[in-house]
Amino acid sequence: MARRRIGIAYSTKQGLLQKADMLSVPKKVFIEEGLENSPVTVRARTVAPRAEVRNFRALAELSAELERLPAEQAKECLVIARRAGGFVKEFPSGPGMRPSGWQYFIPAIGCPADCRYCFLQTYHTANAPVVFADQDALLAEIETKSRQIGGGYFYGGELCDDLMLERFAGLLPPLIELFRRLPDATLEIRTKSDEIGPLLRVGGARNVVVSWTFTPDEYARQLERGAATIAARVQAAAATEKAGFRVGVRLDPLILTGNWQGAYMELVDELTHSLDPRMVESVHLGGLRFTSSLKAAVSERFGPQEPFCGEFVKCCDGKLRYPRPLRAAAYAWIAKRLKAWDEALNIRLCMETPQVEADFRRIGGAVAD
Repeated sequence: MARRRIGIAYSTKQGLLQKADMLSVPKKVFIEEGLENSPVTVRARTVAPRAEVRNFRALAELSAELERLPAEQAKECLVIARRAGGFVKEFPSGPGMRPSGWQYFIPAIGCPADCRYCFLQTYHTANAPVVFADQDALLAEIETKSRQIGGGYFYGGELCDDLMLERFAGLLPPLIELFRRLPDATLEIRTKSDEIGPLLRVGGARNVVVSWTFTPDEYARQLERGAATIAARVQAAAATEKAGFRVGVRLDPLILTGNWQGAYMELVDELTHSLDPRMVESVHLGGLRFTSSLKAAVSERFGPQEPFCGEFVKCCDGKLRYPRPLRAAAYAWIAKRLKAWDEALNIRLCMETPQVEADFRRIGGAVAD
């Protein structure tokens, strides 16, 4: 997406974030017929008053049209549509993986950022972010599911970035208020953005976790185009803690190339000097994993990429991962350094086999139940 600087300052005397947000402004906005006056459309036209606007009748037809565009051009578009097929899904564990028991919900599909390892490159081939306008139905479905299962863990960042599209969606205030009424449920908002203004305005809730994906700075600059810098993410997480939210630290995917120990040592040092471990809900560790089709798609767009060129083995779920001994040793190495920060940290492995979890425990890590 084309970008321009919008001056929004998060003030100060309390040490909250002070910066100007970088807002992605779409060049084209596609609106499903009947949604011309929806709140999502109104926000989009306010953020992008000069964008070309076009109506469409069927999302499938529009997606086929967008698939013919280069990915970079498609990401300069925004689609506003109705959701078909339900909003709440059980988080897939994959064959041979320990089920998480999580639910994920779908406020949008796609992301303005363009991370080179992202699976959406083969899942959402239209590339243009799609924001769903029927939010009352989304909130009702979350509430119904939570009451059915007696609480539950709900995660919104599986198919989109929960903050990067918030300027259009406007979903966070009613979503957080819903979870204030569901004290036995937990909401996780996951992001690589530093656009935390909506969170600061709503204020914290103990059952709402705002989590950031953190990658060593040298990898982030190469692989996470369009995401906030690591320094900005850390600063945003610290400000969010001060606003009363618990924070999640997601070191996923771990990229084990070159001097990865030195790179992750610097990242852990930055986190431990900036965050209050008492407000860290959990740390998740997950190794780089991908399908052969994703590797082919990335190579076609960008040429061979170093993270995909190491030694990988196909696991029981069909994804390529680092060999089992390397994964377990890397998890334990990082966990040891995190535990030196705070022994009470809740450290979990993400999308791993029971065998690797057992290896992790054996060589000094821990997986909280």
